[in-house]
Amino acid sequence: MQDLKLIWEEALGKYSNQKTLHTQLWSEIVEAYNSPSRYYHNLVHIHTMITLAGKHKDSIENIQAFYLAIFYHDIVYDASRSDNELQSWIYAENHLKNIPIPPNEMTLIRIYILATKSHELHDNKDVNLLLDLDLFTLGKSWNDYLNYTEEIRQEYSIYPDKLYYNGRFNVLTHFLNSGNIFKTKVFYDAFETQARLNLTTERDYLQSKINEL
Repeated sequence: MQDLKLIWEEALGKYSNQKTLHTQLWSEIVEAYNSPSRYYHNLVHIHTMITLAGKHKDSIENIQAFYLAIFYHDIVYDASRSDNELQSWIYAENHLKNIPIPPNEMTLIRIYILATKSHELHDNKDVNLLLDLDLFTLGKSWNDYLNYTEEIRQEYSIYPDKLYYNGRFNVLTHFLNSGNIFKTKVFYDAFETQARLNLTTERDYLQSKINEL
């Protein structure tokens, strides 16, 4: 993950030359995402999003703010909470307070992070791109998607099957009924069909498990 740290330093370097502070903040990010309770929402997920963002960086208006939002968007992840996105933004705001990021760019970072709660179509194209990066795994091959579902189940292991199956079923139904899963044309064209197949297959499986309970 050395390349992640380099991108982190590049992003903060736009605003600050406080190398010691940069290193401290990076250590906090690594510690949070390497928590033993994280099976999917970890540094691998962040690395995937950062790598994909790099492929589209020429079209992103403020790539440094975009990168920082990715690094912080899941910094707080507790399976028992429903406000992880808000808490992640609060964490980011508090921990970046000594980095002289202009207020308008902090506002942009806030918009990015909070948008990952509902994943709704936004009037800012870069917000839509970040949402698509966050959901990229939904459109991967079935085997990769199945591995993702297993990792999510491990993160929610505190819940018994009945609660988990019903909750997950509702989440999948929300995605399937809320319009396009992917908001940008490039991601929609490449991954929408596979994502809908993956989500529908998993939902059918969950329905069968719910019927057995």
